[in-house]
Amino acid sequence: MIALLFIAAASSSPVTLPLPFQRDVRVELGFKGQFLTQSSTALGTLAVSWAPWSVSRFSLAPGLRYELGDGINRGLLTLDARYRTLRWLELSARGAVGFLAQRITDTGGTFALQGDTASATGDLSGAVSFLLGPHRHIDTRRVRVWWTFEGGYSFATTARVVLTPQLPAGDTRQTGSVTTTAPHFQGAFFRTSIALGF
Repeated sequence: MIALLFIAAASSSPVTLPLPFQRDVRVELGFKGQFLTQSSTALGTLAVSWAPWSVSRFSLAPGLRYELGDGINRGLLTLDARYRTLRWLELSARGAVGFLAQRITDTGGTFALQGDTASATGDLSGAVSFLLGPHRHIDTRRVRVWWTFEGGYSFATTARVVLTPQLPAGDTRQTGSVTTTAPHFQGAFFRTSIALGF
């Protein structure tokens, strides 16, 4: 029954495909919840994408995304494969590769240890996007608002980090650094975001 509704909605559309918004530029601001092996963290995300290629209901949109969290910076090259099921509904398969920079802090000892590390990282995910509006004149180019829900999996290569003591100014105690493996940035995630399409 659901499949018949989708077919009926598609066949009743009088507009020519692809629609203008399938080739738009989108600027997206979102929130990401990242689950890690022994913890979880929240990140803010900012992304921009452009869909230069589109045929019928399909479009490909390369882009850039930046994620910022507590001691975490990620920069990613992204690629979205989008499929427009209804005028107001779009499904996406998403992939991303880039870099991960982490500041690791260990406060479990006499004094805090801190170090920076970098590694390669990536995402694989699926998303559903709802066109919030405007819904009129769907076959003309104008600014439109999208709401996206995304779920997927993040991964990163293993990295070593050198932790050095963070002593107060004027402290003359002799201390040494510690080399260890950085916490592994890997696990499932969810993201919700609002985008403007131009």
